[in-house]
Amino acid sequence: MLRTDSLERRAASASQLRGFLLLCLLLAAALACAPGADSEGTSRSDVEARELADEYIRRFLKMHPTRATAAGWSEADRLFEDYSPDALSQWSAYNAEVTRRAEELLAGSLDLENAADLRLLSRQAAKVVLDLEERRLPATFPLFWTRVLGNSGVFLLVRTDRALTDRLDRLAERAEKVPAFVEQALQSFEDNDPAQMSAEIVRIAARQARASASFYADAVPAASREAGVEPSASFVQASEACARLADRLDSLAERARGSVRMGRNYRKALTLMTGEDRDPADVMAAGLEALAAKRVEAAEFGRSIWSDVMDEDPPTTDQELVEQLFERIGEDRAGSVEEFILDYRTLVDEIIRFVTDRDLLTLPQFSLITDRSPDYFVGQSVGGVYSPGPFAPEGETLFYLPTPPPNATPEQQDALFRDFNHHFNVMIVPHEIVPGHDTHLRWAALHPSKVRSLFADAVTTEGWGTYSERLLLDLGWGDELARVAHLKKQMENIARTVVDIGVHTEDWPRDEVLDFVQNEALQDVQFAVNMWNRSLTTAPQLTSYWLGYERFRSLYEEALEAEGESFELKAFLDRVMQVAPVGGEDLRALVLASP
Repeated sequence: MLRTDSLERRAASASQLRGFLLLCLLLAAALACAPGADSEGTSRSDVEARELADEYIRRFLKMHPTRATAAGWSEADRLFEDYSPDALSQWSAYNAEVTRRAEELLAGSLDLENAADLRLLSRQAAKVVLDLEERRLPATFPLFWTRVLGNSGVFLLVRTDRALTDRLDRLAERAEKVPAFVEQALQSFEDNDPAQMSAEIVRIAARQARASASFYADAVPAASREAGVEPSASFVQASEACARLADRLDSLAERARGSVRMGRNYRKALTLMTGEDRDPADVMAAGLEALAAKRVEAAEFGRSIWSDVMDEDPPTTDQELVEQLFERIGEDRAGSVEEFILDYRTLVDEIIRFVTDRDLLTLPQFSLITDRSPDYFVGQSVGGVYSPGPFAPEGETLFYLPTPPPNATPEQQDALFRDFNHHFNVMIVPHEIVPGHDTHLRWAALHPSKVRSLFADAVTTEGWGTYSERLLLDLGWGDELARVAHLKKQMENIARTVVDIGVHTEDWPRDEVLDFVQNEALQDVQFAVNMWNRSLTTAPQLTSYWLGYERFRSLYEEALEAEGESFELKAFLDRVMQVAPVGGEDLRALVLASP
């Protein structure tokens, strides 16, 4: 296990944290002197905005205990969601009221900081109403239930701030409530016509439910044995309930006849995610144009480096040339799990040194563990970055790497390492760790407003990760083949936007998606299949990668033009970090407000 504690160790990190807190105090002082302030220095509208945000957060954490745990709110660890009809009805009504109150306040006079928070809050509340009232997810979209089950234990077990025995005790009490939650899910299906469900989505949900059953039947008892304690009987009961839900979903899939498409609700969902009311058809057209341009860019760059990285003459067509380069980056890959983990650990150390040696941006207190997912996570999808949430901002980041399961064939293992090849890993570490997601989310967790961490703008969040790839490559990180990997990833990200819109607004069938991703975006078949599945289950999130990249590219260029010779990259990046992941116009206003 690799542990990287504090850059220049704790002293430097503490100094950086004090600097950030001083910045927050200065900002608060500036806001207190704003025109229209009351006798205490803050306008009544700003006070009401903060009170509304605080009230919403309290009720959100109570409504969603498993998400509260993920955010570091340990008081919720022993609780579980109540999604009874009355609870969901009350939650929907409250969110509708929050949306109304937020819009009233936004129509008045608010400072930039509170307006940014309130727009995030308004979009979050409006999405709840869309999902519960118009899309009717509890009755028609079983992933609404199985995702909660899938996350119910993972974040308790990955945390390292408490002893494993303590975490298992909390999970045992939470598991006692799983059967009641499953009964609520089953009742919601009983009250709905299965013809309104998509058979494909129901089957995906059934697989998720079986994974949760395996988690409680096998993984959690294994963790209990590791801790030297007897597994709780509640884990057996939770497993049986999840298996019962899976069986019911298998049965429902036989009668499900509904569409996988969001249809008329797609534009609303896209607007709420992006904060911009854009016609999906226009976004799709822009994506197709961007994909064509990116193919040209990839071909031109490929020809410029061909003789350095290939031993044969270049093909005559651009498509053949790009495809061969994409195959080339896959050749440099790990031959074992141990080699794969070592590659990532080395890259994490190197990217931290690269950023600190060049003083590219101010880094918060930094404690990171890079390792494979623990064995007791069999059946759960846990590869990724687990940053500490806003209620535990000084905790460790767990960078868990996706590795082949123990029963993977040599062919399956090699396929995974071909996708996660060395050049991909070089390119993706800036995206995931520094200065990408983990750095961004750590600053968000330290921000005085917890709204920005709990309800972060998805486009800004993913956009910063994708932009970090290009930024670091332009600054000298990685070699030519790492840039090829980045160009491949950019083509995939643009294709995600086109596919997501095509599936949900133009009824693209699966075969058309696979053909487009492979032949237009030049991705492997597994990427194409994955893109189809994600377009069904996470829409419109897939659009956030390319749209976010464009958001930061435009912001950087605007700041560069506005500041001219006085532009300083570190000052710009620090402002991005300190603002945290707010919506596009608010990001622009806050980052450009005080160069």
